[in-house]
Amino acid sequence: MTKFPDVFGTTQEYRNKVLKKGYIDIQKIRPKDVVDVEDDRQWLPDFTQVFAIINITGTQSDYDSILLMANQRLVKCRLSPNQLVKRLDRQFLLHPKNDVGNVAKSIGITRHVPYCCGDFLLVPVGSKAASNNSWVRLSTGGELWEHDGKKSLVNYPTTGVLRIPHGKGAIAGRRSKCFQILAYYFYVALAILTTIELDLGEISVKKLRKISQGKDDHFREGILRELLE
Repeated sequence: MTKFPDVFGTTQEYRNKVLKKGYIDIQKIRPKDVVDVEDDRQWLPDFTQVFAIINITGTQSDYDSILLMANQRLVKCRLSPNQLVKRLDRQFLLHPKNDVGNVAKSIGITRHVPYCCGDFLLVPVGSKAASNNSWVRLSTGGELWEHDGKKSLVNYPTTGVLRIPHGKGAIAGRRSKCFQILAYYFYVALAILTTIELDLGEISVKKLRKISQGKDDHFREGILRELLE
């Protein structure tokens, strides 16, 4: 495994520990280890820059998540992992429950349901604490995995190395679920793809995302209304 590049946003003591061990153990990191904070409950990261959401709910802290960012920064925030995941549709087209969750259910995936949208794959890891999981990215285009029994190290080059409490089989199972969901969307897209020439000037991914936010049961009806106006 490549040497840990560096880590920012932590105490010097924790930074030294990480550089010595070569990884961040998602089960052992504590709120006090991270000094960079986001106190605004309305704050959201750029999720494309998030490589892990580490669950720290139930630690008697004012903060519920620690994020590993692409710039090697760790930051703790007040939103729980569940709250962060539920807000993914503010930056991606697919709603985590109404879209990805329903697709997963329809193809028989009921446990460890990931979030998949395009190349962004996020999977739950670790045991639940206060009804929350930690989450890590898969298939980021370069991460390296080392498996040792029921533990694994994932190296996101230039970002960081995480120790995950799962072995090779568990990670492979989570990756398989992502690929099943992506394959479903791929074949649906092929099935409904039209050869009719369309004027796409009035509709965009940004507009579709805006329609989808907060629609829940009326999501698709909202899209249809916008398209027909």
